[in-house]
Amino acid sequence: MLDGWYAKGLPTWIDYSVIERFANVLLYVPLGALLLAVARPHRWWLAVSISIGVSLTIESAQLALGERVPSLVDVTMNSLGAVIGIAFTGFIFELSRPTQRGRDASAEPPHVHADKVPAPPVPSSSRLVT
Repeated sequence: MLDGWYAKGLPTWIDYSVIERFANVLLYVPLGALLLAVARPHRWWLAVSISIGVSLTIESAQLALGERVPSLVDVTMNSLGAVIGIAFTGFIFELSRPTQRGRDASAEPPHVHADKVPAPPVPSSSRLVT
């Protein structure tokens, strides 16, 4: 199946197992991204757990079907893809989050707090002595 690609210059170390592993990683990147978007970044561990659970469920179902052979390598590659999607989405969330300085600067113009300037201290000589 890959003979035509090898003839066109594809390195021979790229065989069916390498392509399958790469495909397993790519297929789970969107799942990881979606799970983090739903679970929110502070629950990244939940997105990782669910994606591993989905992968384990699919690989276990292959046992019942009998047509395919389940593999821990597939679970590992699927999980790696999900973690890449989770990390990428977390990075995007972090970039889109406003910074504390940005919120303070844009919340109110500087003149709004002009009336909150403390009064100057009263010199001690002008105090009333009783």
